[in-house]
Amino acid sequence: MRHHIRRGGFVCPATRASVILKRPSKHETLNLVEMRRQIIALRTRHSDNARVTHLLNRLLIKTAYLTEAESAAQAKRLWDAFTETMADVEKIITKGDQTPSSKANK
Repeated sequence: MRHHIRRGGFVCPATRASVILKRPSKHETLNLVEMRRQIIALRTRHSDNARVTHLLNRLLIKTAYLTEAESAAQAKRLWDAFTETMADVEKIITKGDQTPSSKANK
């Protein structure tokens, strides 16, 4: 596992599930490119954890073909899926569990 991530010329320690994506306001659209970038970075950071990788891959599949949300309802569903997945990932990382669960194998 990598202990440091190089960003913009300085080295910062890898954090657990640090995701910086902010909830879009009613007038902003959901930035799916930024969402995918952060999901991929998090998946790479925790590639040794099968449960985390599985959850993040499922989320990536939901956004893979989209350039933007087609409606406000779809954007809300994607945002809810993103926040739920990040909460699940945080729980898994906090526990330190690296074995696939029965839920992850479905």
